[in-house]
Amino acid sequence: MSLHELDVQRGDLITPAWERAKQWAKSTEPILGGGASRYVRLQEIPGDGTLVTVTIPRRAWPVPFQATPSGRTVAIRPGFVNDEMPSIDGVPLDGILEDGTQVEPPRFEITDPPTEGRRSWIGIEAHVDEEGVPLQSEGEPWIRVAHRTELHPDRVEGGSPDVAGVGFKAAAMLYWNAEATAVVRAIQISHHNYEHRYVAGLDGRPGRHFFSAA
Repeated sequence: MSLHELDVQRGDLITPAWERAKQWAKSTEPILGGGASRYVRLQEIPGDGTLVTVTIPRRAWPVPFQATPSGRTVAIRPGFVNDEMPSIDGVPLDGILEDGTQVEPPRFEITDPPTEGRRSWIGIEAHVDEEGVPLQSEGEPWIRVAHRTELHPDRVEGGSPDVAGVGFKAAAMLYWNAEATAVVRAIQISHHNYEHRYVAGLDGRPGRHFFSAA
């Protein structure tokens, strides 16, 4: 059936044109185009024709510091803070050591239990001195992955309050099972690489760590 047969002009009767349109619709079949995979489900409805349902899968959006939990361990997608990659137990998130050796990317093992609400946070710690100069301990860079069972209440004032030379940027919120033995879901918070800046406190107030999207 040609599409030209569906053409109508002023004064044409509606019913015959509508019937032609129905016949054309019945003669066509779904055609899958390129791009993302599509899942098509056809459901025959007696007296009403065919219901076509198309489901288009969501595209994955890999982001820096994306958290993927498994039991009590969490994998963190590589990302950068001040052009440096954080580590877990001294191993960079991408598993590439300083000498270029590739090892298995590390996973963070959580040892402290979650809060009563069965929530906790995994993210990035920045270690600095009182002047904001990065501090590296033996085997650990100044930027590393860390876990928190609660966030500092003064964070609402802006930045991450300094605690003993450490600032924390949450990358994801973790939800635990009822027994608090395993993480069952991660809600991503971080979607960027970061630039870290430390601002010293005044009048006895703690300094602030600012993590800006880079």
